[in-house]
Amino acid sequence: MNVASIIVVVIVYAYAAILLLRVMGKFNFFVTLVPEGFAKAIVSGGGVERMVMQWEGHTFRGKRNTPEDAAVISVDPLAYWDVVADDGSNVRDIFGRILSQFGMRGLRWVGIPGVVSIYTYKFRWTSLFQQSQLP
Repeated sequence: MNVASIIVVVIVYAYAAILLLRVMGKFNFFVTLVPEGFAKAIVSGGGVERMVMQWEGHTFRGKRNTPEDAAVISVDPLAYWDVVADDGSNVRDIFGRILSQFGMRGLRWVGIPGVVSIYTYKFRWTSLFQQSQLP
């Protein structure tokens, strides 16, 4: 086997793996594809295990790991799930950018089928104007 045929085989297998992951993501089988502007709750054992979301420039407060966020979460544990602006400098966002080059933006690990369930939420505008100060 020469080098050119090995390269062709590697490219074909990589493309097949990408297609397989996309199909598995569509059916929430081990992985899920979260479209832009959506969040999905991963439920296991009757309770929310974690949430995943895809919204450019935003993340959950608990995933930022800043001292200010830790102080807010210590007062109100539900604040972990607040959607906040993100600067995009963490490793997860860099990995997401690499995945988006292969058409797999929003690919997230779900878990073992039958053990976990997926619930989807679509973000919506609540007003046409941004409020300068929140209550």
